[in-house]
Amino acid sequence: MVQNKSVIFNEIPHGEPKLDQTLKVKSDEFDTQQDIADGSVMLKVITLSIDPYQRGRMRAPDSESYVPPFYVGQPIQNHGVARVLKSKNAAFKEGALVYGGLPFSEYMVLNEQFAQGLKDVSDSGIAPETLVGACGMPGRTAYMSFYHVGQPKAGQSIYVSAGAGAVGALVIQYAKKTGLKVIASAGSAEKVELCRQVGADAAFNYKESSTKEEIKKFGGIDIFYDNVGGKMLDDVLEVINPDGLVIMCGAISQYNSAGEMYGLKNTVQLVFKRLTTKGFIVFYLHDKPSSHPDFSGKTLDDEFTAIVPKLVKEGSIKIKEHVYNGIEKAPEAFIDMLSGKNVGKVVVKLELIAAVVALKMGRASKIISAGSLEFTTTCTTSSYPKEGAKVKSKSQHSSVQGASTVLNALSSLPNTECYMYSQLGRDLTSNCVKAQLAEEGISTEYIYKSDSAAIPHTFVINNTSNNTKTRLNHSSGAGSSSLPPLEYFDRVLQQFNFDWIHFDGQTTTNLYETIKHLRKGKGEGVDDMGLPRYKNTLISISCFNKLKPDMVDCLPFADFVFFNKEFVNKSGFDDARTFLLFMSLRVSPRATIYCIWDERTSFMLSLKSSEYIKSENTRRPLAPSSRSKSYSNSNYIDEAFVAGAIYATLARATSINGNFNGKLDNQKVLQFATDMMGLKGAGVPLQDIGGILIREGWFTDISGGVQSLERTKSTESS
Repeated sequence: MVQNKSVIFNEIPHGEPKLDQTLKVKSDEFDTQQDIADGSVMLKVITLSIDPYQRGRMRAPDSESYVPPFYVGQPIQNHGVARVLKSKNAAFKEGALVYGGLPFSEYMVLNEQFAQGLKDVSDSGIAPETLVGACGMPGRTAYMSFYHVGQPKAGQSIYVSAGAGAVGALVIQYAKKTGLKVIASAGSAEKVELCRQVGADAAFNYKESSTKEEIKKFGGIDIFYDNVGGKMLDDVLEVINPDGLVIMCGAISQYNSAGEMYGLKNTVQLVFKRLTTKGFIVFYLHDKPSSHPDFSGKTLDDEFTAIVPKLVKEGSIKIKEHVYNGIEKAPEAFIDMLSGKNVGKVVVKLELIAAVVALKMGRASKIISAGSLEFTTTCTTSSYPKEGAKVKSKSQHSSVQGASTVLNALSSLPNTECYMYSQLGRDLTSNCVKAQLAEEGISTEYIYKSDSAAIPHTFVINNTSNNTKTRLNHSSGAGSSSLPPLEYFDRVLQQFNFDWIHFDGQTTTNLYETIKHLRKGKGEGVDDMGLPRYKNTLISISCFNKLKPDMVDCLPFADFVFFNKEFVNKSGFDDARTFLLFMSLRVSPRATIYCIWDERTSFMLSLKSSEYIKSENTRRPLAPSSRSKSYSNSNYIDEAFVAGAIYATLARATSINGNFNGKLDNQKVLQFATDMMGLKGAGVPLQDIGGILIREGWFTDISGGVQSLERTKSTESS
């Protein structure tokens, strides 16, 4: 069972909708393991669109309109993007991304009838927030109305109201591409600047300037693209050129009218100036025949689908999105939009990283960590126990260390699947380890059971009476730092196409043979069919101790290698740059090498792009940085860094078909990893680090098909 939040239509508003009154967020349990009927799909919503037309659906059921009303007590609806969790519909595979009309709930099951309205967008290469914006209903509204309804001609002039909105900003750009002169208006200085940025020749704040005077100063207009209505429309009718056209898209100034809407006074100008007014509903334009010469015999929707997504990917269309994080923010987002507080297209993100990995790969990112494990039980008592005596423990907890620590940080990040590859025995300690890993969200499906393997078990006794700590080491056998047999490794990899395999350098026995087998196949770099073995799997290795001979042999097979200052010092170096240049001779010529210097600083050398980069985090560590030869990574900041680098790299550099394309902004990947490390150094639990950074706005923008890992000013955090 999971908690399933929904945005419920609570009451019909009279005038302006009220926060916590018109819409309410309700949470119920949802069974993700339930069986579903044939033809149905179970969805996890990723992104939802907020649009002005939803206000028109907040009406009494007997009030007629072009779109059905929302029903009190039920979730509101709009277009969105979701991930398929379970499918009994041949049209949709599990893990696919789908676009269509969705209720505002985090989880849902749609029957076969409703599933027919979904479209598989797994291979679109476009962010979910853009799929519901420039490539969704608002995008179709702008494109189809401008070209089909407006029939524009180069040399004409057009005025676009609400030019910084989801539709207006696109109309400005289409007008400029068609050769029109454009004047636009908006309600703040920031929005006016956005109108200029997307191409408007002139722009003004309608709250501070006269619409009529601004249009006269511009030299008049032939077309008015109206998103506002009311008095603004009245003013434009007075100054628009004879034989002009008014494209009536919306009237957001009137949607919250409690009584009678504004009545036009200048309708006589329609006669005197021989004006044409055209209203439209975008849903009725989809199947209209295209007049584009390249789409003869096809529909407007065919034309839009072929042209606009391509323009978006090329960067020919500038996009501004106002993002609210979390479904509980949807009521606020809706009210802000109606009051004009948004800048750009309003979207609500529920699963922030789906655009990062699921978008690119159509599924979660699969990461497996290979290495040895240790188990620690910590007890806190008021006195040291005597032999044979029973002691009452104030507190007790257990933890697993070793190769699983990186996965512990990764498992809490959205859209990841983490697997442990190691040897465990059949004793009680091994069973405790498996239980602890499962509790941390790490799969133990690929752990190899061996009668001879044993897990080191350390007991730590904290005596609060004298503030002493005693460590007792215990193991039921000889212990093992060896990886499972190669034959077992092959069986594991044949079951799953892992995106990333991380090797813990502390495990040296059988490490070289495993990595060589993974990278080289049967000594020739190919499998039985002549294909490269596991070519889509990235390999990394962490070296946080003295370099051993076996480990040196492993380095040329790794795509990413992680070192820390302790390793650098033990290798006889005092600075990261010299060390990284030295190590560049021992690794693959296309490898990326990281050096974690302290709780604040890290370095990266990319041999593929010939970049040497330094990054510093802005987090305050618990204690001053003081690594020395006696330093031990007791708070796992190194593992936090590794997890951040793995996640950021997969998020930014995985192409649609799952291949690694290497198009990285290395500075931003390094910064994300360094911030992960900084938060851990500041005492944040491993499981919480990623969520904090995500809420701060990482991974929220896509530019040119490659993730833009940066905080956006327009992102609202929950």
